[in-house]
Amino acid sequence: MTRTYSDGSVRWSSLTIDELVEAYWETIAPAMRADGMDPETEHPPYRWVADRFRGLIYTLSERHDRTPREFFREDVGVVPYEGYDWELAEDDHEVMVALSEYIESLQQRDLAESTIEATRSRIAAYARRFERRNDVRLTEPHSRETAVETLLRVARRYVTRDAKRHLVSDVRSLCAWLAEEGYHDEHVLEGVELDDVVEG
Repeated sequence: MTRTYSDGSVRWSSLTIDELVEAYWETIAPAMRADGMDPETEHPPYRWVADRFRGLIYTLSERHDRTPREFFREDVGVVPYEGYDWELAEDDHEVMVALSEYIESLQQRDLAESTIEATRSRIAAYARRFERRNDVRLTEPHSRETAVETLLRVARRYVTRDAKRHLVSDVRSLCAWLAEEGYHDEHVLEGVELDDVVEG
């Protein structure tokens, strides 16, 4: 008997991991394609999954001890391509994927390529400093103090106040996105402004 995978009719909590993978290809993948995503090469945004397939998120967390990203990557086998060299450690693959997905979200807003490149450069500088100075990954929960301290150290590299302001804005937006996508429980740089990280 063929199971119908519909968020409104299926009891997600009764599905095994193998059945959830089947549900991905039968129901989630077509929905992704309909919204302009490629289910074979990218992960759907967390908020998109929460809006359409909340039962999947609950089942992965409560029954299988997995996040949606772990499920998409490890069980379904979808590993997004990240073409930019972020210059992070090889074992920081999750961070590189997250950063690449963030940049893709900016590209979907039709920003100028020069703006995207500048943003990516500043984000990469922050990520590299974060990796060298902390015992947790950028994508893992961490304190506001850790984020602000890292931002302060990166800001020292920039000469003009305007450049520092762009850095703070870019990293703050990244942290907001990490929270929206379910990496963090909270936006660790919410409300942080230039004067909070610039010494003197």
